This record gives sequence, C-alpha cells and structure tokens, in this order.
Amino acid sequence: MSNFVLVQNGVVVQADRTGGKPQGFIKAPEDVCPGYLFDGEAFTLPPPPVLTDAERRGAMPPITPRQLRLTLLSIGITEAQVDAALVNDPAGQIEWKYATYFKRTHPLVDGLGIGFSITPEQIDSLWGYAQDL
Repeated sequence: MSNFVLVQNGVVVQADRTGGKPQGFIKAPEDVCPGYLFDGEAFTLPPPPVLTDAERRGAMPPITPRQLRLTLLSIGITEAQVDAALVNDPAGQIEWKYATYFKRTHPLVDGLGIGFSITPEQIDSLWGYAQDL
C-alpha cells in the first residue's frame, strides 16, 4: 500500500496509507510518518533534541559510592579530604557515608566540586569515567 503524507513548513504533519492520494499529499517511502522533515527532495528524521546541561546531567546514570570514591582518588582526592571538607555539614556527612548511590544532580556532588575546584564540565567527564569502574 502507498504512503502519502501532508507536509507543512518542511515537516510531515499527517500520513495516509488508505490507498488513495488525498488532495495536497505527496508520495513518501513507507517508513515516513509525522515528524519527518522534507526539504523538497528527501525525507529525513528530525535531529535529536538538544538537551540543556541540567537535562543531560539529570539523564546520567547514578554511580555507586565505590565508583565515586575511586574516581575522586584517581584525581588525588582522598576520603579523609572529603571528610574534612564536610566537617561542618552534618547532612553532607550522612550522605557521603551512607548513600547507596549518587546521582550527578545531587547537591553533594556539586558541593564537592566547588569545594575541590572541579568544574561542572570536569565532573561530567569524571562521571563517565566512574561508569567504567
């Protein structure tokens, strides 16, 4: 069966596979559906959405305390240094000692970054490194 699509402003907005060609529709490959782009010659998938830094960080998988500690150690930051940095932060101490996983967006992660002069971009890179440990 043929696939006919309606294109508006370069975007496929409707597909019809009922057999007849509706007025204003054009023939398209079978896999083309609403959302595809059309430049007058070819149909293409739209580019993936561009995520904000916050969205991208929120999508990063969590890491274990072991992965976090080994990653920090790989850049010369010891558990003792983290303990010292958290000496005036009882909630941070509890998170550091007892969390079963860490999300990239956890405030403790950003707080440690600030305390140890690690930029958010460097933390992102280290997060990827930690995933492989």
